[in-house]
Amino acid sequence: MKHKKVLIFDWDGTLLNSTEGGYTKVEHTLEVLGLKLPPREFLKKHWGMKADKLVDLILQTIGSNNVSYDNFCEVYDLINEEYPSIEETYECLIHLKSFNYKVGLITSRISDSWLKSCEITNFNGNCFDFTQTATHFYHHKPSGRVFGPLLNWIKRYDLTPSDVVYFGDTVTYDLKATQESIPPIDFIGVVSGVNSRNDFLEAGVHPSRIINSCEEVSIFLNRLIQQKVEV
Repeated sequence: MKHKKVLIFDWDGTLLNSTEGGYTKVEHTLEVLGLKLPPREFLKKHWGMKADKLVDLILQTIGSNNVSYDNFCEVYDLINEEYPSIEETYECLIHLKSFNYKVGLITSRISDSWLKSCEITNFNGNCFDFTQTATHFYHHKPSGRVFGPLLNWIKRYDLTPSDVVYFGDTVTYDLKATQESIPPIDFIGVVSGVNSRNDFLEAGVHPSRIINSCEEVSIFLNRLIQQKVEV
Protein backbone atom coordinates (compact mmCIF):
# COMPACT_ATOMS: atom_id res chain seq x y z
CA MET A 1 0.00 0.00 0.00
CA LYS A 2 2.75 2.49 0.76
CA HIS A 3 3.71 2.42 -2.93
CA LYS A 4 0.24 3.49 -4.08
CA LYS A 5 -0.11 7.07 -5.22
CA VAL A 6 -3.81 7.36 -6.08
CA LEU A 7 -6.44 6.54 -3.45
CA ILE A 8 -10.00 6.42 -4.84
CA PHE A 9 -13.02 5.95 -2.60
CA ASP A 10 -16.60 4.87 -2.87
CA TRP A 11 -18.87 7.13 -0.79
CA ASP A 12 -21.75 5.29 0.87
CA GLY A 13 -20.60 2.57 3.23
CA THR A 14 -16.97 3.50 2.69
CA LEU A 15 -16.27 7.11 3.65
CA LEU A 16 -19.82 7.75 4.85
CA ASN A 17 -21.49 5.35 7.28
CA SER A 18 -24.84 5.50 5.53
CA THR A 19 -25.74 1.87 4.86
CA GLU A 20 -28.18 1.19 7.70
CA GLY A 21 -29.70 4.65 7.32
CA GLY A 22 -30.05 4.03 3.60
CA TYR A 23 -31.89 0.77 4.11
CA THR A 24 -34.23 2.43 6.59
CA LYS A 25 -34.94 5.39 4.31
CA VAL A 26 -35.83 3.13 1.38
CA GLU A 27 -38.10 1.05 3.61
CA HIS A 28 -39.76 4.17 5.05
CA THR A 29 -40.39 5.47 1.53
CA LEU A 30 -42.07 2.22 0.51
CA GLU A 31 -44.21 2.30 3.66
CA VAL A 32 -45.39 5.86 2.92
CA LEU A 33 -46.29 4.73 -0.61
CA GLY A 34 -48.30 1.86 0.87
CA LEU A 35 -46.06 -0.81 -0.62
CA LYS A 36 -44.78 -3.99 0.95
CA LEU A 37 -41.13 -4.16 1.92
CA PRO A 38 -38.62 -6.41 0.21
CA PRO A 39 -36.53 -8.64 2.49
CA ARG A 40 -33.53 -6.82 3.97
CA GLU A 41 -31.29 -9.46 2.34
CA PHE A 42 -32.65 -8.37 -1.03
CA LEU A 43 -31.54 -4.79 -0.35
CA LYS A 44 -28.11 -5.98 0.80
CA LYS A 45 -27.68 -8.09 -2.32
CA HIS A 46 -28.33 -5.18 -4.67
CA TRP A 47 -26.99 -2.27 -2.56
CA GLY A 48 -24.38 -0.38 -4.57
CA MET A 49 -26.46 -0.43 -7.75
CA LYS A 50 -27.18 2.90 -9.42
CA ALA A 51 -30.19 4.42 -7.62
CA ASP A 52 -32.70 4.43 -10.47
CA LYS A 53 -31.86 0.83 -11.38
CA LEU A 54 -32.17 -0.24 -7.74
CA VAL A 55 -35.56 1.43 -7.28
CA ASP A 56 -36.89 -0.02 -10.55
CA LEU A 57 -35.73 -3.48 -9.45
CA ILE A 58 -37.37 -3.09 -6.03
CA LEU A 59 -40.67 -1.94 -7.55
CA GLN A 60 -40.59 -4.78 -10.07
CA THR A 61 -39.80 -7.34 -7.36
CA ILE A 62 -42.59 -6.29 -5.02
CA GLY A 63 -45.05 -6.15 -7.92
CA SER A 64 -45.85 -2.46 -7.88
CA ASN A 65 -47.04 -1.32 -11.30
CA ASN A 66 -48.60 1.96 -10.19
CA VAL A 67 -45.51 3.59 -8.68
CA SER A 68 -42.66 4.95 -10.80
CA TYR A 69 -39.11 5.95 -9.96
CA ASP A 70 -40.22 9.59 -9.98
CA ASN A 71 -43.06 8.80 -7.53
CA PHE A 72 -40.55 7.05 -5.27
CA CYS A 73 -38.13 10.00 -5.39
CA GLU A 74 -40.85 12.53 -4.51
CA VAL A 75 -41.39 10.76 -1.20
CA TYR A 76 -37.77 9.72 -0.64
CA ASP A 77 -36.50 13.30 -0.98
CA LEU A 78 -38.86 14.50 1.76
CA ILE A 79 -37.41 12.13 4.36
CA ASN A 80 -34.59 13.63 6.40
CA GLU A 81 -31.11 12.17 6.15
CA GLU A 82 -28.85 11.93 9.18
CA TYR A 83 -25.26 10.74 9.12
CA PRO A 84 -22.46 10.47 11.67
CA SER A 85 -19.57 12.92 11.42
CA ILE A 86 -16.73 12.08 9.03
CA GLU A 87 -14.54 15.00 10.05
CA GLU A 88 -11.68 12.72 11.11
CA THR A 89 -11.69 10.93 7.78
CA TYR A 90 -11.77 14.28 5.98
CA GLU A 91 -8.70 15.45 7.91
CA CYS A 92 -6.91 12.24 6.89
CA LEU A 93 -7.67 12.88 3.22
CA ILE A 94 -6.26 16.41 3.48
CA HIS A 95 -3.18 15.10 5.27
CA LEU A 96 -2.61 12.44 2.60
CA LYS A 97 -2.66 15.13 -0.08
CA SER A 98 0.16 16.91 1.74
CA PHE A 99 2.26 13.77 1.10
CA ASN A 100 1.46 14.00 -2.64
CA TYR A 101 -1.21 11.32 -2.72
CA LYS A 102 -3.99 11.90 -5.21
CA VAL A 103 -7.39 11.27 -3.62
CA GLY A 104 -10.63 10.81 -5.48
CA LEU A 105 -14.23 9.66 -5.44
CA ILE A 106 -16.21 7.27 -7.64
CA THR A 107 -19.76 6.87 -6.34
CA SER A 108 -23.02 5.47 -7.69
CA ARG A 109 -24.90 8.45 -6.23
CA ILE A 110 -26.04 11.13 -8.64
CA SER A 111 -24.37 14.51 -8.17
CA ASP A 112 -27.29 16.25 -6.42
CA SER A 113 -27.66 13.46 -3.89
CA TRP A 114 -23.93 13.36 -3.18
CA LEU A 115 -23.74 17.13 -2.76
CA LYS A 116 -26.71 17.00 -0.37
CA SER A 117 -24.96 14.39 1.78
CA CYS A 118 -21.82 16.57 1.79
CA GLU A 119 -23.89 19.52 3.00
CA ILE A 120 -25.48 17.45 5.78
CA THR A 121 -22.09 16.21 7.02
CA ASN A 122 -20.28 19.52 6.42
CA PHE A 123 -17.86 17.69 4.13
CA ASN A 124 -15.98 19.80 1.59
CA GLY A 125 -16.04 17.71 -1.59
CA ASN A 126 -13.39 19.98 -3.11
CA CYS A 127 -10.84 17.94 -1.19
CA PHE A 128 -10.98 15.36 -3.97
CA ASP A 129 -8.58 15.69 -6.88
CA PHE A 130 -10.92 13.52 -8.97
CA THR A 131 -14.70 13.26 -8.57
CA GLN A 132 -17.04 10.98 -10.50
CA THR A 133 -20.69 10.52 -9.59
CA ALA A 134 -23.30 8.53 -11.48
CA THR A 135 -24.21 11.76 -13.25
CA HIS A 136 -20.73 12.19 -14.74
CA PHE A 137 -20.37 8.96 -16.71
CA TYR A 138 -22.64 6.47 -18.45
CA HIS A 139 -20.82 3.33 -17.25
CA HIS A 140 -21.49 2.28 -13.68
CA LYS A 141 -20.32 -0.39 -11.26
CA PRO A 142 -20.00 -3.36 -11.53
CA SER A 143 -18.70 -2.60 -15.03
CA GLY A 144 -14.94 -2.19 -15.07
CA ARG A 145 -15.48 0.59 -17.60
CA VAL A 146 -16.53 2.84 -14.72
CA PHE A 147 -12.80 3.50 -14.17
CA GLY A 148 -12.24 4.75 -17.73
CA PRO A 149 -12.24 8.49 -16.92
CA LEU A 150 -9.98 7.89 -13.90
CA LEU A 151 -7.44 5.92 -15.92
CA ASN A 152 -7.36 8.69 -18.52
CA TRP A 153 -7.03 11.32 -15.79
CA ILE A 154 -3.99 9.73 -14.11
CA LYS A 155 -2.06 9.74 -17.40
CA ARG A 156 -1.57 13.49 -17.12
CA TYR A 157 0.45 12.84 -13.94
CA ASP A 158 2.49 10.04 -15.53
CA LEU A 159 0.76 7.53 -13.26
CA THR A 160 -0.41 4.03 -14.17
CA PRO A 161 -3.26 1.73 -13.00
CA SER A 162 -0.78 -0.03 -10.71
CA ASP A 163 -0.53 3.24 -8.74
CA VAL A 164 -4.29 3.15 -7.97
CA VAL A 165 -6.26 1.49 -5.17
CA TYR A 166 -10.05 1.65 -4.84
CA PHE A 167 -11.82 1.51 -1.46
CA GLY A 168 -15.34 0.04 -1.56
CA ASP A 169 -17.87 -1.78 0.58
CA THR A 170 -19.47 -4.29 -1.79
CA VAL A 171 -18.25 -7.50 -3.38
CA THR A 172 -20.86 -7.53 -6.16
CA TYR A 173 -20.31 -3.96 -7.32
CA ASP A 174 -17.09 -2.41 -6.01
CA LEU A 175 -14.77 -5.42 -5.97
CA LYS A 176 -16.19 -6.79 -9.21
CA ALA A 177 -15.64 -3.46 -10.98
CA THR A 178 -11.97 -3.40 -9.97
CA GLN A 179 -11.56 -6.98 -11.19
CA GLU A 180 -13.23 -6.25 -14.52
CA SER A 181 -11.26 -3.08 -15.13
CA ILE A 182 -8.64 -3.42 -17.88
CA PRO A 183 -6.12 -3.68 -16.37
CA PRO A 184 -7.53 -4.69 -12.95
CA ILE A 185 -7.29 -2.18 -10.10
CA ASP A 186 -6.19 -2.93 -6.54
CA PHE A 187 -8.95 -3.05 -3.93
CA ILE A 188 -9.53 -2.39 -0.22
CA GLY A 189 -12.78 -3.70 1.28
CA VAL A 190 -14.73 -1.81 3.94
CA VAL A 191 -17.25 -3.74 6.07
CA SER A 192 -20.36 -1.58 6.37
CA GLY A 193 -23.44 -3.78 6.59
CA VAL A 194 -23.62 -4.91 2.98
CA ASN A 195 -20.84 -7.49 2.97
CA SER A 196 -19.14 -9.05 5.98
CA ARG A 197 -15.45 -9.60 6.55
CA ASN A 198 -15.98 -13.26 5.62
CA ASP A 199 -17.65 -12.22 2.35
CA PHE A 200 -14.54 -10.27 1.39
CA LEU A 201 -12.26 -13.13 2.45
CA GLU A 202 -14.25 -15.63 0.42
CA ALA A 203 -14.04 -13.27 -2.56
CA GLY A 204 -10.23 -13.39 -2.33
CA VAL A 205 -9.49 -10.10 -0.55
CA HIS A 206 -6.41 -10.43 1.67
CA PRO A 207 -7.10 -9.91 5.41
CA SER A 208 -4.71 -6.95 5.51
CA ARG A 209 -6.86 -5.24 2.88
CA ILE A 210 -10.13 -5.41 4.80
CA ILE A 211 -11.22 -2.51 7.02
CA ASN A 212 -13.76 -3.59 9.64
CA SER A 213 -15.99 -0.49 9.55
CA CYS A 214 -16.34 2.98 8.05
CA GLU A 215 -15.13 4.38 11.36
CA GLU A 216 -11.85 2.50 10.97
CA VAL A 217 -11.09 3.98 7.54
CA SER A 218 -9.40 6.94 9.24
CA ILE A 219 -7.25 4.54 11.29
CA PHE A 220 -6.16 2.77 8.10
CA LEU A 221 -5.36 6.07 6.40
CA ASN A 222 -3.44 7.31 9.42
CA ARG A 223 -1.20 4.26 9.11
CA LEU A 224 -0.37 5.29 5.56
CA ILE A 225 0.46 8.76 6.81
CA GLN A 226 2.65 7.31 9.57
CA GLN A 227 4.56 5.25 7.00
CA LYS A 228 5.35 8.43 5.11
CA VAL A 229 6.39 10.22 8.28
CA GLU A 230 8.72 7.40 9.25
CA VAL A 231 10.32 7.38 5.83
